Amino acid sequence: MATIYFEEKGEELLKRAGLSKAEFARRMGIKKQNVNALFKTKNLETIHRAAEVFGVPFELLVSYTSEPEPTGCVFPEPSPYEIALTTWGEVKQVKDYQMAILPWGATEPHNGHLPYCTDVILATAIGLDVAARAHDAGVEVRVLPGIPLGSQNPGQTQLPFCLHASQQTQMAILQDIVASLERCGIHRLLILNGHGGNTFKGLIRDLAVQKPDFLIAQSDWFTFVPRKDYFEEKIDDHAGEQETSVMMYYHPELVMMEYASDGASKPFAISGLREKVGWIPRDWAKISADTGVGNPLKSSPEKGRKYAQVVVEKIAALVVDLCTKELY
Repeated sequence: MATIYFEEKGEELLKRAGLSKAEFARRMGIKKQNVNALFKTKNLETIHRAAEVFGVPFELLVSYTSEPEPTGCVFPEPSPYEIALTTWGEVKQVKDYQMAILPWGATEPHNGHLPYCTDVILATAIGLDVAARAHDAGVEVRVLPGIPLGSQNPGQTQLPFCLHASQQTQMAILQDIVASLERCGIHRLLILNGHGGNTFKGLIRDLAVQKPDFLIAQSDWFTFVPRKDYFEEKIDDHAGEQETSVMMYYHPELVMMEYASDGASKPFAISGLREKVGWIPRDWAKISADTGVGNPLKSSPEKGRKYAQVVVEKIAALVVDLCTKELY
């Protein structure tokens, strides 16, 4: 169990480090008026970061008798990088925004234990951590409100409140967002995708022809860091160990493991489809009994933390490079 001394030592550490609250807030990437609230946080990741800013050992601020399982985002809510919760007065303090991040997910069942909008929630949480890392590197990025409209498979669309968006709908949304950003002088966009059914490459190519001076990149956060180095389950495609662990890390309050099933799934009977010689959409009603594909029962916030940190680091490096380097 952790004993936290951050609140009682915060003011003292500011003086010892010779930092004003404004400078401390800048280094932490938060609003000055939130410094006192930050001193009250129980979030171990935030306290780790504050210890680095103060130049003191983490153990000075936290002691514990058993190994904790860290949960939660790097910043207490609200994040200064989340446009949905930011005021115009705050936005206009920054003169040069170099990129926007657009979390894009879906609205669909995730086994019995994760929220319908898991894909948007996780893409947003990761995007906020990416924006914080970019800020530390001198690049100003903000996270737009997430889009919960994804492309769905047959068998999933018949379930209550599962929403399917066509490619035409997604293109219309993307075109309007790009036009809006362009009008305010922002010419780079990262689509941070959290839904396996979404593919934006064709849309991005079309917009690259229409708007050659506007850069759009796509990142599927769940694909490029090998799962096998962090998780135990070999089949892990939807609401399984990977997705559940990352949700346990960022939003443990949203995980209802009492409703979780084992995520058993059935593959195609045709070898050419299993081996990806050809592709057709899976009928979700025929491959999964609980809407999940992958067993979530070995999930943990510690697994989610380790995985998410690597993902954030790689996406943040991409964002900084896209904003500061030549492409070719």
